[in-house]
Amino acid sequence: MRDYRDAWREYRLLRNLNLLALLVLVPILLAAYAVSVKGRLVKIPVFVLLVFDVAVLVATSERIRKWPCPKCGHPFQFEGSETAFGWQGYNKGFYARKCANCGLRKYSN
Repeated sequence: MRDYRDAWREYRLLRNLNLLALLVLVPILLAAYAVSVKGRLVKIPVFVLLVFDVAVLVATSERIRKWPCPKCGHPFQFEGSETAFGWQGYNKGFYARKCANCGLRKYSN
């Protein structure tokens, strides 16, 4: 039996980074609103943080969406097939409890 601990560790790291970026987005948006209403000169650093956080959020979301199943190598949460235009099918997202292609349960060894 193969051991998939390292692969699941990578998945958890991506998932946690994605959730952290999502949680950090709320205070950044509130700060952006506060400085834009008052017309302060600190707008640029706040908007740089906002752009960076959104970039991290998009990058980690895309990596999670394409994250390969440790067993079969197909995208874990994406049921479908690979075509000339990429993967076509249904994305189950964070809620997938098992691989959409081979049935490997999430976090199993």
